[in-house]
Amino acid sequence: MAVPEALVDLTPPSFDPTDDTLYLRQGDEFRMDGSIFYAGSQVLASEIPDDLQVEIEVIYGTQEVDVIVDVGSDGTFSGSMILPARVPLNPNMAVTTSVLNVPGSGSSMSNIDASVIVDSKAPQALFNLADYPDSSLTILDSDMLADVTVTVTMVDEIGMMDGPLQVSWVYVRSNGPVAGTEATGELVMIIDDDTNDVYQSELDLNPLNDMRVEAGDYLWFWITSTDKSGNEIIGSGSESAPRQVTLRIMEFLGQYTRSVIKPGLTPTQGEILTIETFWENPGKREGELTVGLYELIEGGQWRESLSTASTGPLVVDLPAESSSVYAEFKWESWQPGQPNLYLIVNGDFDNPYQPITGINVQPPATTDSGGEDSQMMVLGGVLIVVILGIAMFMLRGRETDDYYYEDEDEDYYEDESWEYEDEEPEEEDADEDTE
Repeated sequence: MAVPEALVDLTPPSFDPTDDTLYLRQGDEFRMDGSIFYAGSQVLASEIPDDLQVEIEVIYGTQEVDVIVDVGSDGTFSGSMILPARVPLNPNMAVTTSVLNVPGSGSSMSNIDASVIVDSKAPQALFNLADYPDSSLTILDSDMLADVTVTVTMVDEIGMMDGPLQVSWVYVRSNGPVAGTEATGELVMIIDDDTNDVYQSELDLNPLNDMRVEAGDYLWFWITSTDKSGNEIIGSGSESAPRQVTLRIMEFLGQYTRSVIKPGLTPTQGEILTIETFWENPGKREGELTVGLYELIEGGQWRESLSTASTGPLVVDLPAESSSVYAEFKWESWQPGQPNLYLIVNGDFDNPYQPITGINVQPPATTDSGGEDSQMMVLGGVLIVVILGIAMFMLRGRETDDYYYEDEDEDYYEDESWEYEDEEPEEEDADEDTE
């Protein structure tokens, strides 16, 4: 009896057999290795005639495909066979071995332990939105790419290769793949069905080159595994037709915009300032920032502001696409000079977030300076009185001159009238003489 011991796939891609079954494609070549045993005792044959041969036969549909090989002196045989390049009626076919030229009255029993399965149909990938709407790679948020659940259903009559499903992806920008972003991963089988196997795993889809995802970017995702016969998948999700995955820019972009300091930038020592800060989030993902106001003092120590020491850091809630979100802090100007004030976000003192600048604390007014100010005010008042007195004296003198001038004018006019009276009689006398 010719007993097969090994089946070898000779056509790339080559795969190892599963038990005594070898998965092949139409037109593939395979080899069988075996030995001759006595049928009754199952002992390896020791006396091998020179003309002993083995026939290896496959019924491929209605066609008998066979090969006859010689048996070696050690009782072993090896032979290869090329299958027809067409689809068989039945993909599962037995490989029959028979011993020829048995000496004397001996006979041979056929052996059908080995078989080949010819898979002529390529597998297909199904992204099942009905059963797995959240993991079928339709739209992904850009800020949640580190932990993406992916589910793929493989449709194949014979079955996929044993083990996880191998997948690949790459980022695409301006209709071309981005260098340095191609990556690979594995999906674990969660459902083993006759023709539909479901694979699912969580993948980190962040770009390997740490590039920033921009509006208009998308992913190409495809399956690289083959079925047990080496057939590559066809259709959506294949390397030639990768699944296009839309990327939605969803980021939290909370940030400081401006501040207003009241009552002013030059407070007197001991005065309490109100620092009004304004924040925004132009991103499409809501979020929050924990913010405190601190002063960096001599020795590299952080001193809490009045409000932060009293109530702790503020939690600034920033809805998506928000602006002018208000947060107020109190600070006491405890020493003259320019303070080193900083807004600290999320407790990161190693990277102070935002300095608050422009404040210059003035020292308090002293008693001596107050006396000097009073003296200056008195001297100023005396000077003003003197100037006013001089001005009034000059105005009074001018009014007196005008008075005397008016009296002289009146005397002048009176003298002229008397002169006219003296002259009139002379004219009358002249008239009388003429008559």
